[in-house]
Amino acid sequence: MVTDAEWATFVPSALLLAATPGANQLLTLRDGLRHGPAPAVSASLGRFTTFAFMVAAVAAGLGAALAASEVALDVIKWCGVAYLLWLGARMVEAAVRGQGRREVEVPAMRRRAVVHAAWASPGVPGAGWTA
Repeated sequence: MVTDAEWATFVPSALLLAATPGANQLLTLRDGLRHGPAPAVSASLGRFTTFAFMVAAVAAGLGAALAASEVALDVIKWCGVAYLLWLGARMVEAAVRGQGRREVEVPAMRRRAVVHAAWASPGVPGAGWTA
């Protein structure tokens, strides 16, 4: 069972790690620069919602299971890497085709930003699954 003292150190540390610049923050920054603050805020909410689920999963024991199974942790990490590479390839392709600045409806962009951030968060290497 997790003690109050362990929670008191784990939660602030986890939140600090979540706020540290990385691939997810760069994705949010890109959304903000290209489409304005609304999609960036949506992406942040998607990222932090996913992060909350990850914290709960680690607290429930999934972190220990993944720490014991290096293969399972590597699969999660490499799926995240593949997803980020796919997103990057789509951005490069859109830029080459001249579609990099096309206007997208704000509600659709918000949904897309949330989905991208939510899918990118758990698979980023160093995401904290075994904290």
